[in-house]
Order: sequence, then structure tokens, then C-alpha cells
Amino acid sequence: AGAAGGLSSGALLAQIRSRQREVEDAATGLARQPESIAALGAARLATSADGQAAEMLSKLRSHFARSGGRSTTAQIIGAFERQCEVRNIGKLLFRELLRQVAVQHSSEWRLKS
Repeated sequence: AGAAGGLSSGALLAQIRSRQREVEDAATGLARQPESIAALGAARLATSADGQAAEMLSKLRSHFARSGGRSTTAQIIGAFERQCEVRNIGKLLFRELLRQVAVQHSSEWRLKS
């Protein structure tokens, strides 16, 4: 469960699924795909996005475990910038995921208990 003001991992993943469905619905209208094919594509993308978010949460927790529960913004960017690009995880989503596992104090992030 998340801290006050933060989303739980489950709530975050539900939010990701919802956004993914919205994107798929818009793409379906543009591509004029039959509804069943679009629904299948949306399900695959949502599953992929959920898996990527869960994997990134795990990697963030591991990063903090290796760094004694603390990490600077610069260290986090250095460790995850390329991974986010490769996995097509946007900056806003990454920040939401980071906030799931850590709290920011100035330029330092601390692992939540």
C-alpha cells in the first residue's frame, strides 16, 4: 500500500490499464480495425504495460536496496534513463513508479519503509 497521497501499486496499474485502453480506442478509430482485433490488441498492450510497470517497480526497489535505501536524482536518472527509453516508459509514468517506492527530500530519494 502507498503512503498518504501516493497510489498503491494496484491503483497505479489500474490507471496504466485505463490509459492504455484510451490510447487503443483512439488508435482503433484511426486504423479502422474490426472491434475484435482492436480489443485483442488492447488486451495485449495493457498486459505488456502492466508487466513493464511491475518490472520497473522491482528494478527501482533493487536499486534502492543496493544503494542503502537512498539515491540522488542524478543517480536514478543515470541508472534508469536508458531503460525507460528502451521500454517506452514515459517520464511521468516513471516518476509515478518512483514515488511508489521512494520519497523525495531535495535532490535525494529515500526508500519508503
